[in-house]
Amino acid sequence: MTRALVIGGGIAGCAAAIALHRIGVQAEVSEAGSDDHAETGAFLQIAPNGMRALAVDPGGFAPGGMVSRNARGRRVGQMDVGDDPRRYGARVVVLERWRLLEALRDRVRALGIPLTVGARLQRLEAGADGVTAGFADGGTARGDLLLGCDAPAPAPARCSCPRPRRPSTPA
Repeated sequence: MTRALVIGGGIAGCAAAIALHRIGVQAEVSEAGSDDHAETGAFLQIAPNGMRALAVDPGGFAPGGMVSRNARGRRVGQMDVGDDPRRYGARVVVLERWRLLEALRDRVRALGIPLTVGARLQRLEAGADGVTAGFADGGTARGDLLLGCDAPAPAPARCSCPRPRRPSTPA
């Protein structure tokens, strides 16, 4: 089974780990921060296709419509989203960022995907047999591939790593 190291346990990292799990890739998530993410960030909106892809219910509310305005406050567009569940199989959701993160982390854990918090990436070593991540606490993790899902300054980009091998495609 293919094993993926996911560096970053935020929204992108957790969503990636869930998606990898769906296709049979064994993921392991490492997050430099803590599990205390209450009130991190502001509100965000997720479109129906995003809600279907995430396959979690983070709560939030479904607006009946949306209005777009330009910098002067003039209305430049309007969209009715009340019919989205019938049309797209899910609804538009507006919620606080931390609620989505909490729902995704809960889902990762429920799927049995390892999620380690406080794991600050220090180094990467790539070889013919995959990649090894070294963490500040001295721990390591090994995988066949690595996904850098941390921001704004991705730790994998800061680590010195030889050029990765090209993925092979099955014949």
